[in-house]
Amino acid sequence: MSDTINLIKTAFGLDDTISRFVAIGWSRSMATMPNTLPDNLGIKSLLESAEFCKLDDQIKNDIFQAYNIIMTDSNLKSLMWHTYFQLVEDRFNLQFAKWPTYFNALESLSNMIYLIAALASVPIICKSYQRFDIPEIIIQDTCQQVKCFANNHKTFFDGRSGIDPVQLFWFTHYIDARLFRIGRFEYKLKQNNLGVIVCRNHQGELILLAANNWSFDKDGFFANEDSDKSSCWQSSLKLTNDFIEGYIVSPRGFAINKKISLSSNQWDVILDDNSWFLDLHIPSGGDMSMDSCYSSIRDAFKFFKKHFPDCRADAVMCWSWIFNTQLEELLPNSNLAKFIQTSYVFPADSTGDDGMNFIFGSKTDDLSVLPKKSSLQKAMISVLEQGNQLRSGGMYLHSDDLERAFANQIYRVGFDKLIKQL
Repeated sequence: MSDTINLIKTAFGLDDTISRFVAIGWSRSMATMPNTLPDNLGIKSLLESAEFCKLDDQIKNDIFQAYNIIMTDSNLKSLMWHTYFQLVEDRFNLQFAKWPTYFNALESLSNMIYLIAALASVPIICKSYQRFDIPEIIIQDTCQQVKCFANNHKTFFDGRSGIDPVQLFWFTHYIDARLFRIGRFEYKLKQNNLGVIVCRNHQGELILLAANNWSFDKDGFFANEDSDKSSCWQSSLKLTNDFIEGYIVSPRGFAINKKISLSSNQWDVILDDNSWFLDLHIPSGGDMSMDSCYSSIRDAFKFFKKHFPDCRADAVMCWSWIFNTQLEELLPNSNLAKFIQTSYVFPADSTGDDGMNFIFGSKTDDLSVLPKKSSLQKAMISVLEQGNQLRSGGMYLHSDDLERAFANQIYRVGFDKLIKQL
């Protein structure tokens, strides 16, 4: 291993720490590297994949330029194979987030190594989805994530082409045909492992109960090391044949320090640890109008019912910095706020800088260096300038409630009536 680290350190001008991360799996990759690279790592296939993913002409030109440099440098050629092999085949080293963003021989084209690996995976992704008879339009739309990440790179790397290595791991979802883009959003089937449960009574009213042993601050959000321990409290959850006992979560995104008991004769558990749901992911860029959000979720339920009938998923769930109720307050007229209000939002574990990487490209304590170009950037900076921490949130939306939720915010309206009776 030490010989490999020294080889990588010398070949690419890296320090010891980064070289160690790149070195993981290197010998395995080199042992399988063919004398002639597979067609999908050839320039013709890479440019075809770039066209399929609708990359712009600048990026296509940079692919051609970077590829020529790589193919005339044996070390870079080995690195290209190592990146591709670990992403697509071996998976022994998927710690791309700790890989470098600069190689001496590639200079401003350094992160093209990662874009090339992503593009080389596109033909494999297509074959993976075709095995499930997925429509071609879904396959192509799903592959647009290459474009999303490439555009992110341009934004955060001074207009340069490439993909941030932090994002490269995400392509394993597509290679394994687990994630599908349907309209505005992406979805994958998942079983509930959060511990939360959702109940519905015979009148159709819905309530979410916090998981067992979740710790909350005085405002009902996840407690962290900076929370006032004297005012923190812990939830509990108990299910028997006769009742469901736990702590209420408001659809406005916070838990309430009030234990309730629901009769099993009047309430049914419609989401528990055995339930399948559609795990929603929100790709960067694109329209977030209520029409596009609604149509995407509606079509997703139809898609999974048709193509994966054995996994009944009656709800969409997501946990993300996007469902931060602070942003709803600061941007009340935004599409983001409207989407939050449509959903049953619940607290999620947060780091305090949630969303910084997505909106600013990195995390920093020096707020003065952060751009304030968009209303979202200004809102997030405002939270931090006031000495508060950014939060994440979760969301739940049942298929039976979809139309009414988008039309009338039924979770909030229903909860306001229900809470008075509990």
